[in-house]
Amino acid sequence: MMHMHTRRSHRAFSLIEVMIAVLILALGLLGLGAVFPVVIRQQRQGTDATMGVLASNATQAILSNLESIDSGAWRRWRDQPSTGQYGSLGLGTGNQYLLQTEWMLPEVDERTGATFLALNNPNTSPLNELIPLNIRDRIFPLAQGADPQFVWDFAIQRVHDGDNRIIPGSPPAPNATFNNDSVRLAIFIRRIDQRIRVPQGSTLQQVVSRQPSVPAADHRWPVGADDDGVPTGDGNGVYSEPRTVHVEARFVDPNDANITFRDRLYGPITQGTDPSWRFAAQVGQKLVDNLGNLYTVVSVPPVAPADQPYVKVSPSLPSHLNQAENNAGLLTQVVFTPQIPADVILWTVKP
Repeated sequence: MMHMHTRRSHRAFSLIEVMIAVLILALGLLGLGAVFPVVIRQQRQGTDATMGVLASNATQAILSNLESIDSGAWRRWRDQPSTGQYGSLGLGTGNQYLLQTEWMLPEVDERTGATFLALNNPNTSPLNELIPLNIRDRIFPLAQGADPQFVWDFAIQRVHDGDNRIIPGSPPAPNATFNNDSVRLAIFIRRIDQRIRVPQGSTLQQVVSRQPSVPAADHRWPVGADDDGVPTGDGNGVYSEPRTVHVEARFVDPNDANITFRDRLYGPITQGTDPSWRFAAQVGQKLVDNLGNLYTVVSVPPVAPADQPYVKVSPSLPSHLNQAENNAGLLTQVVFTPQIPADVILWTVKP
């Protein structure tokens, strides 16, 4: 008996089927490409939030220790007459002065990056005594051998504590009127520049703290900026310092009196060559006003070149400010860092 064998033919994929498969694969890869950056960004934000809390605890411990290093440091800073301009309700209007100063930025040594807290010391001549906070004191984590991830800086202001020491007509007399005031610090914790080159045989900690063991040519700043203040991202240039900029609170649309709002901060009309407002007007940026309120920029609406720029912020401006009562002018300034910080802490010291 003869057995008949039949051969099954295997049909190949057609060109159309192959092209459809390639298209589906490409779309899948595009989808992954869109998802991965979002996931990475969310993971980084989560890490920043966690590490920011740890860094803030370490920062407050260091600043609290200033009292043990130099007794009365915060009191002497508060009592000196040169800590800033007095905010007023309106000069020449009969309104009274409010004893709440603007944010002051400590001096930064352009060679070492050390931040100096200037104190009024009656036992020294000239008056000022400087307490340095070196870069190695301001990077985190501080553990030996661990790469630092963050660096912190601060702004400082005197705060009127509402004890009826408002003097009509002129600023208060120095020293005697400050006895019950507090000192407020806005502490900005920033991620160290990500593109810093570390030479062989050195560590990131040694490079950014400018240790003598590292050749000067390889020194980098934890956060660098060019001569215009624009962040470099690689530690080059100069140390990127916190900044302040003048702002205004408005609650009525200048083009339509029927439109009211409480979520806007207006910047300077004439910005000149100072890029500070551009750094402040970033979505996600953290701004601290001179009244001690912390805001997050949620949008930067486009405006015509001749119009006053503004940002929308969250939370809304304080409810006690009211343009109709002529006290909106109390809010005059914000402090911030050119880079969006990982965390901002407001810390009040009662000397």
